[in-house]
Amino acid sequence: MEKMAASSSLIAAIAPYVDLESPFLEQELDSWLDNPKFRGVRARFEGHPDLDILTKPAIVNGLRKVAERGLIFEFLVRTIHLQGILRIYERIPELKAVIEHMAKPDLTAGTDRVQWHSSMQALAQHTPVACKLSLSPRVEQFGELLQNPDRSWPVESIKPYVRSLMKYFGPDRLMWGSDWPVTLVMSSYKETLNGMRTAIGTIPRSTEKQIFRTTALQFYGLEDDLDAQPASLNAR
Repeated sequence: MEKMAASSSLIAAIAPYVDLESPFLEQELDSWLDNPKFRGVRARFEGHPDLDILTKPAIVNGLRKVAERGLIFEFLVRTIHLQGILRIYERIPELKAVIEHMAKPDLTAGTDRVQWHSSMQALAQHTPVACKLSLSPRVEQFGELLQNPDRSWPVESIKPYVRSLMKYFGPDRLMWGSDWPVTLVMSSYKETLNGMRTAIGTIPRSTEKQIFRTTALQFYGLEDDLDAQPASLNAR
């Protein structure tokens, strides 16, 4: 990823995966600081067997090291982890972070709907965390999707979640994310983009620009890098 970013002007920034519990985390973070396209790091908690993983002292300590360096952290989580993010901000209020893929709520059966809404509303009210309006398959769906690809996103089921996030966070804390190429197991890039636009509904042009461009540029500190470029930013 680092080599690809260095060789292409189309890649404006990178956020590599890290192990927050690694004894070498500080050295790894400091080594990345030399890369001009480095903006932050991410970690995957979706599918982790410990549902309280975000409350572990080692995880909190790792996130504190990320925050101390002014780096962005990207949370790849599920609804069950959102309360953990609230507790993290009680300890590290200065952490600059974004929730990936809307925390992957159960768009089909809505089994976590109540918990998702209450947690997202609390995060929007009590923390500075941002959220990506991004569609991504859940881990348990991949086997079936790989065997039966090219399904379309359930846009009507997605609408209530997206429009609630619009209400809770506002366009200055929401940003479009394509999740390309992972989203290809579900639908094409174009169909994924159009599905999100449909879910958002009719909005002012200025609001659309924020969600699909400006918020991400400002959040990742890219406004000076890409302001003159016409292409839209499609962050994962």
